[in-house]
Order: sequence, then C-alpha cells, then structure tokens
Amino acid sequence: MTARLVTSTTPFEWVDGNDRVTWTVEPAGVVSVDRQGRVTPVSNGVATVVATLGDQRGTNRVRVLPDYAGTWSGTYRITGCSGHYDFRTCGRMMFNQLDGSQNGYPFTLVLAQFRDQVTGTLDERNRSIPLAGIVRESGVLVLEATVAQPDLDPLRITNWASTTNAGNTLLSGAFTKFEPGRIGTTPYTVRTENEFGSVPRAQ
Repeated sequence: MTARLVTSTTPFEWVDGNDRVTWTVEPAGVVSVDRQGRVTPVSNGVATVVATLGDQRGTNRVRVLPDYAGTWSGTYRITGCSGHYDFRTCGRMMFNQLDGSQNGYPFTLVLAQFRDQVTGTLDERNRSIPLAGIVRESGVLVLEATVAQPDLDPLRITNWASTTNAGNTLLSGAFTKFEPGRIGTTPYTVRTENEFGSVPRAQ
C-alpha cells in the first residue's frame, strides 16, 4: 500500500515508510504490514490497515479469503434421509446391507473463485450439478444449486457449508439435497443430509 497525504498547500504528496509513516493493523493476526506498506496475508478474516504520519491517519479495509478454486475429489456419506415412497430405501442408501457400514458416494467438486464469488460443478452419480455461492467473512464457503428436471420439481442443493484446513489442501463440509422422483403418477422428494471430510484438492 502507499500512503497519500493531503495538505492545505498541495493536492497530495506520496509518502512511504521511509518518509516517517507508521503502519499498523487492527486487529492483529489477519495480515501483517511492513514499513513500506507491503501487506502479507496471515489468516482468514477482515482487518484495517492504518497509516499514521504525525497527527494524520489513514485507513484501508482488507479481507483475507481462503482459496477454494480447484478440483476436489472424495466421497460423501448420507447422515439423514426422508421422503422416499419406500421407507426401506433410505436405509439402503445410508448403510451397506451386508455389514452395516455407511455407504460412501464418490464426487468431484470443480470450483472457480473471483474474490468472494464462487461457481462450479458437483459431479456425482454420472451427472453434473452447477453450483454458485460466496465465501463469508468467516471463511466458510456457502453454495446452492437448482436444476430443472422434465416433469419433476427441480433438484436442489441447499445448506452447503464447507471449510478448508490451514494449508487450503483439504475440504470438509455438509449439504442438503432435495431430489424429486416419481413412482407411477405419484411424485415424491427424497431429502438427504450429506457430510464429507478431508477431501483433497488435486495437485
């Protein structure tokens, strides 16, 4: 960053750390700033960088975001299920019928990010679902999807919330899926709660 000092005699003059500017950050821990005003991200969050010269003080708000862009591949599991016309189906979706272990569903999440705006696709079960959302100030990624389907209500993904580890290499989170179907002339909608953890980003 560069400090610009406005005076009563000149429109402005450029000054930097060598010109007696003191740089500070409020609160500490989100970014660091050196005596030339160079800002380095430290952790997710929002901070104010303050430039002080004599009795003059200027501020600039900065935000540090996690990097979610890339391809993440792993499995999710169904932790809750309701709404199927056959009450036995949810149990079969959630648990292996031979040993009672939880079933895993492979997926690939491909994301692009511009500042706090995120778009991408969730590829699972031989289909691609477009997603869009934002990164909150807390660093949590929230996404949603609505996909039109012929002769059925839209497929929807809501309540998507995910975070990365400190190195931005592993993704964990959860989401809700509403998946309409039809048996004969009777429509139904299966709601599943889904979780995933430590999903790696492709290198």
